[in-house]
Amino acid sequence: MSNNNDNKRSTLFGASILVLTAFIWGFAFVAQRYGAGYIDGVSISGLRYVIATGVLGLTVLVTDLVNKYRGKTVSKFTKDTLIGGVVCGVVLFVSTLVQQIGLESTTSGKAGFITTLYVVMVPIINLISRKRTSLRKCIAVLVAMFGFTAMCAGDTLTISRGDGLVFYSAISFGFHIVFVDMYCANTDPTKLTFIQFLTCAVIGVPTMAINGFPTGAEIPAEILPVLYIGIMSSGIAYTLQAVGQKRVGPSSATLIMSLESVVALVGGMIILHEKVTVPEFVGCLLVLVSVFASRVRFGSKFLKLRNSKYFVN
Repeated sequence: MSNNNDNKRSTLFGASILVLTAFIWGFAFVAQRYGAGYIDGVSISGLRYVIATGVLGLTVLVTDLVNKYRGKTVSKFTKDTLIGGVVCGVVLFVSTLVQQIGLESTTSGKAGFITTLYVVMVPIINLISRKRTSLRKCIAVLVAMFGFTAMCAGDTLTISRGDGLVFYSAISFGFHIVFVDMYCANTDPTKLTFIQFLTCAVIGVPTMAINGFPTGAEIPAEILPVLYIGIMSSGIAYTLQAVGQKRVGPSSATLIMSLESVVALVGGMIILHEKVTVPEFVGCLLVLVSVFASRVRFGSKFLKLRNSKYFVN
């Protein structure tokens, strides 16, 4: 009985951690949209991963020292960690860069829901790689496409450049999930994430140099959103995700973290005074329904303990 209660408390704790993660990521869309008004997407993407690498690197160092002091086993940077981190880092940088450039010409709320489409992109990627996919997930993809069209095209039946770029980033994030899932089985998720961030920083700094570093006049306006994105959204939230997913199954975890889209929508309306039209609201609702439909097995228990499996947003 005691062990069962401990499991329930562990699952509840993990779910709470993932809810906090969703809130951090949701407001990150607001910060990214705000920062896009002062600094180009290349600079934001590069700076966020330089900051995130420092934050997570310090976290890994302190954690390893504490575990070593307590006599616990300290995981090492294995070959799979290094190769997987580099591969996933390249895809992650491309995904976030395209997303950030798209945010220059769309709202944070729409970007949040469009990005959430990465959840339903995975079944399509699995079909391409000749993996079996359920009919339920295929239907969810169709619903998601209807939602995306309603949200972005509206009455004009045209999709803006920003919405299109964020949609492409959602596809890229879908591939990122597949790659992380491929390499995470035999690696420490925190160390894998650190190598990802380091790879992104190594790519980002030269890219910033070619594009042109931010000027002194831009720094005061950009510093707060970039710090939030780098420290909270990247360094802290990805670590919280790893902690939460050790206690909550991947399907439940993905559903909880998809709440970031709702937070992004509400945050954009309150902080940036973004307005939502009826077609956009209907589209957002359809996207959210498709995400839930793709992840929930009807008749099964929602929160379910499973073996740890690391998914990145």
